Amino acid sequence: MGRDPHADLAVICRTMVAADKALCESVPAARTAGRTWSQIAASLGPPATLTTWQEISAALGEPPAPLAIGPGRAVIEVLYLPGCPHIDGLGDHLEQLVSRHGFHEPVVVRRIDSDAQARAEHFLGSPTVRVNGRDVDPGSGERHACGLVWRIYPGGEGTPPDDWILAALNGMKARRR
Repeated sequence: MGRDPHADLAVICRTMVAADKALCESVPAARTAGRTWSQIAASLGPPATLTTWQEISAALGEPPAPLAIGPGRAVIEVLYLPGCPHIDGLGDHLEQLVSRHGFHEPVVVRRIDSDAQARAEHFLGSPTVRVNGRDVDPGSGERHACGLVWRIYPGGEGTPPDDWILAALNGMKARRR
């Protein structure tokens, strides 16, 4: 006779949860493999002009799902140019910093090789540090100039302040609650 709508609903919910889990594991894996946000957007359906996870999620009509490697985990990325004088030791420093503060996020270090890649990544300069695709610089959303340049942070430093990185991680953690 007829199908049980409640049973159908349960199947649909389990399928949606599985799809969300697969997406939140596949996107970081694609980033680790060197795929740009534009390439990921194109594979999911939104325009390839999108350059952040937040833009892609909005285009999909959903709030940004936290990109995670396992439950409650984030992706920390360091993007840099070859020859960057500030990249040496930055990945190690970030791993120690986040570990000291109770986070256990992997740090993915990726090289930017071309102006086209810099534009596709919305790369504001070398080095750039991101948490879940979002630049740790609180003012980065106001900046639109991308390119193959060295980046200078407050106080003339060549790396972002630790408090920006921790604020980005704490903000990610708060959004998940």
